[in-house]
Amino acid sequence: MANVRDQIAARYSADDAPWSAATGDLAHAILERALSMPLAELRAFVASTANGADLSATGDGALSSMVQMARIALL
Repeated sequence: MANVRDQIAARYSADDAPWSAATGDLAHAILERALSMPLAELRAFVASTANGADLSATGDGALSSMVQMARIALL
């Protein structure tokens, strides 16, 4: 799987390259920040999302594993 920057770049035409590059950088920065949060802060961060209640109730070990999987897949 391509990282988030590559996924965004692939979605837009070459004419949009400057914007897609900047958007990819923004998405990467957001993901990097979120995936670097302490688990308690990450739980609070996701709590208001569609799956937030389920994610907030996840144990530390499982949540840490999900963070690592997301880092590998997206960053």
